[in-house]
Amino acid sequence: MDLPEAIAAVLEHRNLSADDMQHVMRLIMTGEATPAQIGGFLVGLRIEGFFLRRLLEQLEIRPEILRVGGYKTTGERFTRDHMSPEEREQLEALADDLFAALVEAVASGRGLEPAEVRER
Repeated sequence: MDLPEAIAAVLEHRNLSADDMQHVMRLIMTGEATPAQIGGFLVGLRIEGFFLRRLLEQLEIRPEILRVGGYKTTGERFTRDHMSPEEREQLEALADDLFAALVEAVASGRGLEPAEVRER
């Protein structure tokens, strides 16, 4: 799996195999990945988030969360073990905005069009 495929996989919320992850990390650590590729990959990984439900259950802690509104997802960290569709929608929009800003900055700094940066 090359780095663009790995970036696409994490942005599509597909898990990478251990071998694929090792290969991607090797590309990053040996300098074969561009800074834009590294940034895109890390943003994709970060968007997955963390959830504490199982840990809290093991500790016999029961959080009491009051949710007011469909897109108020902060409490889900304590009550779920995966993202709700609402949280995923919010985080994907944020990731898209961050990626667009990164592409724009790289394009501006290198005198390229944003489409050229996305292709590389």
